[in-house]
Amino acid sequence: MSKAGILLVDKPKGITSRQAIDMVQKWFAGKLPVGHAGTLDPLASGLLVVFLGWSTRLAEYVQNMGKTYRCVFLLGAKSATDDSEGPIEAVEGVEIPDLAQIENALTKFVGWIDQVPPAHSAAWVDGKRAYRLARKGREVSIAPRKVCVKSIQVESYEYPRLQLTIDCGKGTYIRSIARDLGELLGTGGYVENLDRISIGNFLKENALDPNIKPENLDEVLLPPHAALVQLPSYTLPMEAANRMCLGTAIPLPETIKPEHEQGEMILFDETGRFRGLVKMVFAGETKMLTPVKVFHESE
Repeated sequence: MSKAGILLVDKPKGITSRQAIDMVQKWFAGKLPVGHAGTLDPLASGLLVVFLGWSTRLAEYVQNMGKTYRCVFLLGAKSATDDSEGPIEAVEGVEIPDLAQIENALTKFVGWIDQVPPAHSAAWVDGKRAYRLARKGREVSIAPRKVCVKSIQVESYEYPRLQLTIDCGKGTYIRSIARDLGELLGTGGYVENLDRISIGNFLKENALDPNIKPENLDEVLLPPHAALVQLPSYTLPMEAANRMCLGTAIPLPETIKPEHEQGEMILFDETGRFRGLVKMVFAGETKMLTPVKVFHESE
């Protein structure tokens, strides 16, 4: 089979993302490096985008894609971990909010917002992971960071359970939204269930169960450049493509559209083979096409 590619995996609840990846790596007898984009907590389930071989160098492009989660928040209580792992503390004397109050409160969490990651998270604090400090009973102070939440849709609500679909950008913690919504409502709140259903154009419905090895891996393996669908592509003659893969910049071809000059482009050679990523730079007043990442192993 191919030396590199992408697999979509549906991580079950109750295992770490690393354990799911290790299960997939056994399909290849451990002979290929395997990585992934977008870690899920053990109590979360859903889509992992898994990279095989040299395609791991493209994981950052998937990390930057938007993500969609289907989740259930439990109101009326607080959790030290902001999810059902707990410990859980009930909030007394709660005034049960109606749907209109819920929907109004949720508008505060859409757009670019300042968000404090959970104390039990992989965020860095003084050079250490926050969850490691929190598990030792240390006070954890994490600075807020800007994240983008594109939309929050209420799917159902029957107190204390609130089911939502959330579309968000890189670095967004759904647990923080549950915690902060609970604080705003005065009810407390935490994530009871979390399922990632998409990353960019990758869908959970197309993902594999890591417990079941496919009969034909080549049939389910996506090409490495599937990680780059948000970028324009360009085809060069074989000789020019080979020069690019040796790290040589070439004069910008006139056929490249002006709107593509400001960012990265996927490079194919004239046989349709994926060769890497390129971008336009200036050498004096001359526009040059220069390599960003090249893949001599690509097929």
